[in-house]
Amino acid sequence: MVARMVKGANGEFTMERVPVSEGNQENCGPRIVSYEADEMEDYDAPYLILDTRSKEEFAVNRIHRAKNYPTTFLNRDVLLPEMHQFKNQDSKLIILYDLDDKTVAQTAHTLVQRGFDNIYVLTGGLVDYADEYPEHIEGTPLPPKPVDPAKKSARREVYKGSSAASNRSVRSVATRRKGTPSDVSSVMSNLSVAESVISKATARKERVVGASSYR
Repeated sequence: MVARMVKGANGEFTMERVPVSEGNQENCGPRIVSYEADEMEDYDAPYLILDTRSKEEFAVNRIHRAKNYPTTFLNRDVLLPEMHQFKNQDSKLIILYDLDDKTVAQTAHTLVQRGFDNIYVLTGGLVDYADEYPEHIEGTPLPPKPVDPAKKSARREVYKGSSAASNRSVRSVATRRKGTPSDVSSVMSNLSVAESVISKATARKERVVGASSYR
């Protein structure tokens, strides 16, 4: 399934879930998220953002609005009250992140096995997110990521020409990655915390094809 935000005739945004044609992703793990981000700055979507690091790490820095849910809670079958409220609710997502996207997949997979079907993963973790949206980080700022010269050069090429052309380029890349013809917008700096989080909360294909992809 793919979750996307769609603007209705009344001007309000609602979430629609549509099946994905490529592979069977039902009940397999974190889902791929896409959205349409035209004039969504004032929309406060119902996303529950969970930081899976330790409480000590969480106290140092975190994404705005995030709740602390250490991975150790899973071993004790502990769930936050908010998790019960958001579990499998229509138009509600539970987004997990760790420091650098290396351990959160297993946490997400465990929650899926325990009956959560609206679990998503923030790709790149806190490190990548803070690099793009430092203003959304509470606590001690993270040091800037070292810039890869090759990636920096490629990024310049992407943004050459008109902004419309750049947007189309990003959309086509995102569409090919998730295997659906839906129109996908790129991450933009003027989005609110909720929207920028959801735009980065994507599950890589190898994570949704089966449990063997989780390490």
